[in-house]
Order: sequence, then C-alpha cells, then structure tokens
Amino acid sequence: MSTFHELTGIESIELEFPSNSNLDQILRLLEERFGPKFSEHVRQHLDYVVIYVNNLSFRELDGLKTMINNGDNVIMGHIIAGG
Repeated sequence: MSTFHELTGIESIELEFPSNSNLDQILRLLEERFGPKFSEHVRQHLDYVVIYVNNLSFRELDGLKTMINNGDNVIMGHIIAGG
C-alpha cells in the first residue's frame, strides 16, 4: 500500500474550500489535485485510512458527511500494523 507522501509528493497541505463543505467534498478537492491514483487509494482503502478533524476521528463524528469549518484541523494518515 502506498503512503500519502508517495502518492502526493508532499508532507502537508493547506487548502481553501467553500464554506459549508463536508469531508467528502474536501477529499474530492484532494482527488482533483492529486489525481486518480490518490482517489483510488483513498476510496479503496478507506477502512485503513484515519482522518481526524480537530483531534476526533471522522468515524466518531458524521463520517464523510462531517462538516469542515474555517480553521478546522484535518489530519489524514494510514493505520499501521506490524507483525
């Protein structure tokens, strides 16, 4: 599985987005920016992706319908397991 860094070539990003956007719409902005490999990776492996909005898991909130407001901090990463 690729990492976000491998897919995007960056470590972090600041985005501007329309007010009243939800997490799914922001993912779409990222997909437009980083292309189909990024999109496929996120959508196919969503069970292994962690997304935090202001330190709360999007799964604890309203999933991809979670509203994102000006100044919110969104962190995305992968669940890592070893053996």
